[in-house]
Amino acid sequence: MSDQELHAIPLKELQTLTNLFSLKLNNNHVDTLSLGKLFDSEVGPRLETLEVNNNMELTAISSSIKKMKALVHFQANNCSITELADEIKHCTALQTLQLNKNQLDMVPNDLPKTLKTLSVASNNIMSLPSALLEKLTELEDLNVSHNLLNNLSAKIPTTFKSINIGHNNVQVLPWKELSACKNLETLLVNDNGIKQVPRLLGDITTLTKLDLSRNPIDEIPLGIFTSMKNLRVLHLEGLPIRSLPDLPNSIEELYLDGCTNITVLPESILQLSKLRVLKMGATGLKHIPESITRLQTLETISFRDCTLLLSTTFGFTSMQKLRHLDMRGCTKLYDPPAIITDKGHHLLLMGYMSGQVTAEDAANPAFCTIL
Repeated sequence: MSDQELHAIPLKELQTLTNLFSLKLNNNHVDTLSLGKLFDSEVGPRLETLEVNNNMELTAISSSIKKMKALVHFQANNCSITELADEIKHCTALQTLQLNKNQLDMVPNDLPKTLKTLSVASNNIMSLPSALLEKLTELEDLNVSHNLLNNLSAKIPTTFKSINIGHNNVQVLPWKELSACKNLETLLVNDNGIKQVPRLLGDITTLTKLDLSRNPIDEIPLGIFTSMKNLRVLHLEGLPIRSLPDLPNSIEELYLDGCTNITVLPESILQLSKLRVLKMGATGLKHIPESITRLQTLETISFRDCTLLLSTTFGFTSMQKLRHLDMRGCTKLYDPPAIITDKGHHLLLMGYMSGQVTAEDAANPAFCTIL
């Protein structure tokens, strides 16, 4: 029943559907009163899935939600919700709760202990109740990004698989407790105020994706990444680091855009035999060494806006898997090398401004596009 311009939920019609267990009311005009009537009806308590995304008239989740005993998955993203009733703790089958892009400034002290996914990104939450996470002993995925959090409680379950606290005001993390999460695969702590990364981070050997970007971290301990044998994606954009420690050979994607203090291609990168994506835009690079051609698995390279980059003394013709090279904004680079892939496709280097590519060339489908 999504996209129907509904202002009221047709409960009489729904009551005849005795096998109705999933209801999607996305992109309508459902308000708090209408949703409360659903909770109080014969229909609501038998629902297992309920979606009310993009209903801007919805401003609160009322106490009647306690009647939704069968509810397993509940989504109310991109509404105008300012209040979540404490009674939601009585939804004892609830596993997924998504309330992203609302106007919440707090979360109830108690949520159903059955929760596996809690996502309240893009709200106005300044803190989580101190004992909340500790009680959610089955929680696997937590997304509290784009809020106003100053900290993350040290009392956390060890069941986490994914944590996203990016875009907050967090300065210190409970690293010891995080290192005890033996199933943690994704850790996103970008865009906070974190100044130091302890060696304890290296104990989270199950990580496959790590994002430390845009924090005031000016040094990363040597050897911290080498024990992360499962790490495939590493984001370090915007860090004021001057060097890069050794990396595990499992890395497939490495993002260093905006690391302005990096002036030479780190030797540790040249050891990554599985690397497919390398992005070093807006760094302090002045020269690209020919040794980069060792990375035969590279498909995408970006040196975009490396304004200090003066030259490359070689072509990339030996890099048989390379499909995308972005060197736009490299204003000091002169005479960029001609590059042809194994399929005869040119890689556009600097667009029309370089004079190397004509409008006719760019219109030719044989040409790859710049990222």
